Formats: sequence, C-alpha cells, structure tokens
Amino acid sequence: MTDGAEDPESSNSVEPENERPGPSNELRTDGGEVTATNPTSSSTAGNVPQRPAQPEGPTNQVSSRGIDPEELSTEDLLGEVLNERENRLEPISPPQALDLYLDDKARECSKATINAHRSRLGFFVDWCGERGITNLNDLSARNLHDFRAWRRQDINVVTERTQMVTLRVFIKWCETIDTVEAGLSEKITIPSLGRLLFGIHSQICFVWIWGMNRFTNI
Repeated sequence: MTDGAEDPESSNSVEPENERPGPSNELRTDGGEVTATNPTSSSTAGNVPQRPAQPEGPTNQVSSRGIDPEELSTEDLLGEVLNERENRLEPISPPQALDLYLDDKARECSKATINAHRSRLGFFVDWCGERGITNLNDLSARNLHDFRAWRRQDINVVTERTQMVTLRVFIKWCETIDTVEAGLSEKITIPSLGRLLFGIHSQICFVWIWGMNRFTNI
C-alpha cells in the first residue's frame, strides 16, 4: 500500500440514522390521493374507551301501562293514580282492622285502655257500616270530617277530643300496614280545649267574687 492512499476500511463512514417511517401518500386508480395512517397511532387510538352516546334532551316517563303521560287526558292521569294507589294498599274491612289493632295494642296497653279504645272506635266502625264503607282503602279525609261532624252532635268537646285522638292513633296504625293512604291520620281535626278552659276559669272567678261579696256583707 502506498503512502497517502486512504484505506477504505479505515475511513470514517457515517451511517444513516434509523428514522420512523412517516405517512406516505398513495395514488388511487381514480386519480385521488389517499393518505396512509400511522399504524402505531391507529392502534393506540383504538385502545381509548369510547363514551356511550348520551340521549338528547330529557326523556319522558311512561305510566304503569307504558303510555306517555303527555298523551293522556286529565281523567286518564287521575285513573292511573287511583290504580297505583289501589295496587299499593292492602284491602281490609273496618271490623277486621279494629280487631288487628286491638290485638296489637294488647301487648303494650292495659285491659282498661283496650276496652276504652274498643268502645270509642266502635262508633267509627258502626258509622262506616252505615255509610257503606266496607274497605278502609276507600277512606278519605272527607269521610273522617263527616264522621267527626256526626259524632259531635251527641257529645261535649272533651269527649270529642278524646275520641278524635283515639281515632288518629288508629288511623296512624292502619298506615303502617298499608290499609289507608299515607298521611291520612294528620288530616283528622283535634278540637282545642282553649275555649272550654277559659269558660271554666271564668266560672271559678265568678263564684269566688260572689263568695267574697257575700262574706263582706255579713
């Protein structure tokens, strides 16, 4: 080998860097251009979970018969409400409900209390029989008002209050076994004793003043 000649094996040669192949353009037969996608990016995008499509706007609820409420008239909607109420309540007659109530209360009340409740609620059971109310599911706040108006004709305000309080306890118990509409017991009006107590106080004051005047005149 002569001096000054370069050895081709000893010469520093630069190797080309490994470059990631980019997207290439392909020609279609119709003359259009198709851009090839990067297989790495497409596989990565395929692993991203897709969100389920959300419905546009609020969805309309349907009735128990599968009918849109907007397509029902007022009478039909009322019928739907009554049907759902009847399906939810357990049918029972007033005498049967009274027997179950007294049997349940016997575990925590004295015999005298049970007899008192049986006597007070007996008027209500008899009144339901006279009015044709054979199922407590049909009992309404109007019925309770009519019973109170009927019962107060023969009793004073103290007795009326006692019987209405007992009736409220009974109806409240009926709510727990799904025989009457929920909240019906709160619609029973309990008479106030304020006016009665004021009258008794006035009478006591009158007797006291009359006695003092008589004592001073002696």
